[in-house]
Amino acid sequence: GERLKRRGNGSGGSSTRGAAGGNIPGEALRHLPPEMLQRNVWVGGKVVELALRLPGGKLLPMDSKWVSSGALDQLADTTLDATRRAQLTAQVEREVERRMREVSQYIDPATTSPFALAVIPDAAYDVCRGAIVGAHKRHVMVVGYAMALPYLLTLYQLHLQFARTVDMEKLQSAPIDVEPHPDTLD
Repeated sequence: GERLKRRGNGSGGSSTRGAAGGNIPGEALRHLPPEMLQRNVWVGGKVVELALRLPGGKLLPMDSKWVSSGALDQLADTTLDATRRAQLTAQVEREVERRMREVSQYIDPATTSPFALAVIPDAAYDVCRGAIVGAHKRHVMVVGYAMALPYLLTLYQLHLQFARTVDMEKLQSAPIDVEPHPDTLD
């Protein structure tokens, strides 16, 4: 298979090959503080290229490797007949399903969040609704390249809010005198 480059679709997209974290657009990662990201993490005997550090020390595994048979490129051809388009769409859907099975192996209850994040080319995201719904059953959240930045920034905001909440809970649960006093026990 050949590594697919992000198709230019007027959204300023360029090749994402070699970008940090597999193919997750480097633009998305540059907006996150470096201490939030951990690279090349061993999870359950496999290496995930990128993980987001969460409060409490768990990691959110992220993957955006995309190797395609070329079906996605062929789908860009606007002259395809409906039968060929359906065949190519089914092939891309199978590729996405296979990728989601791989990504789901990065989930380890001891070290990671209960789900992983897969970032796939926008063109694949657009034609693979069934595989994306199926991925949720495997605890894999799927976003297209164009949504990687808003999704990661939202996760980051939740991370900050949750981290502050945890700090407040720690503060509020500071040692309190809970020793029973003999004079109050009747």
